[in-house]
Amino acid sequence: MRTLTFDDVKVTLTDTGTLICWLLYNRPHQPVDAARMMGVERSTAIKRVQVAAERLPDIHLAVALREHVHWAGGIATYKPVVRR
Repeated sequence: MRTLTFDDVKVTLTDTGTLICWLLYNRPHQPVDAARMMGVERSTAIKRVQVAAERLPDIHLAVALREHVHWAGGIATYKPVVRR
């Protein structure tokens, strides 16, 4: 099985949703055409990415990816909160 690394958290690559979460997390502020990559409509892509985020073993990663991904059509962009 292939694994993806979110900072120091290793996650098994199980589906496209997990891969998109990894792309979003590791390339903040860069858009990912999630719906096209999955071959689904916008609403289905949103749901799959949210479910994949919820399955991550680290609660902080899950919340960050669930709450800070913004959608424009089928394009997702992770915009983490910058604390000052």
